[in-house]
Amino acid sequence: MNLSINNLFEHIQNQEVKSTRMYQIVESMIDDNDCFKNLLNKIKNYSRNPQYNPPFYFNLDKGGGKRVNNIPELLELSIDNPNKFKEYMEKGDFEHWLDNIEIRETELANIAQGTREKNFPNDDERLHYFLRECCLVLIGRNP
Repeated sequence: MNLSINNLFEHIQNQEVKSTRMYQIVESMIDDNDCFKNLLNKIKNYSRNPQYNPPFYFNLDKGGGKRVNNIPELLELSIDNPNKFKEYMEKGDFEHWLDNIEIRETELANIAQGTREKNFPNDDERLHYFLRECCLVLIGRNP
């Protein structure tokens, strides 16, 4: 089944029950940064993304920083700042922020922890795994 990201996302939105096959299609399609950005744009427009307090302060690769108030923002900054993503992932900063008592994103915190602990052939694979797993959770939350 070869669908564009837009068609795929619309198809997922229209499903009352999300099948394992649909998740496999998403996993196979979103394997590079441009595809992730396209999918994140769809998620931002479609899903309910709570504003987290406290925000996560994400330092950028080229200096400066931004406040992250929700998961799509975190994922987008991770794509654009792979060196800082690696640093935050290695220190466990994402999982600690997500598991904060006020945020309570235990499922996503577990994904961050699993991503940190798992062995990957390179940093891009680690980033793509984290992005894919988080996107699948966000899609699954928005029937």
